[in-house]
Amino acid sequence: MGLLNELSQLTGRAPEDVKIALAALLNDAPEAVGLGKAESEFRAAVAEGITDGTRPNAPATRAQVAVMARRAAGRR
Repeated sequence: MGLLNELSQLTGRAPEDVKIALAALLNDAPEAVGLGKAESEFRAAVAEGITDGTRPNAPATRAQVAVMARRAAGRR
C-alpha cells in the first residue's frame, strides 16, 4: 500500500485530496487547503488584516497568535 493510500485511510479523504493537500503544504502554497466551511472566515480574516493569508495550514507560533488576537480585537 502506498503512502497516499495510507494517508487517505487515516484521514478519510480521497487519495487525490491528500495529494493536493501535501503538495500545497510542501510548496507553502497560499491556497487554504481543507478549510471547508471556515474558508469564508479565513478569507474575511485576510481582508480585515488579521493575517496575511500565507501558509494557512502551517502551525502558528504563540507570538503570531498573540499578534493576530490583538489585530482581531482592534488593538494594533
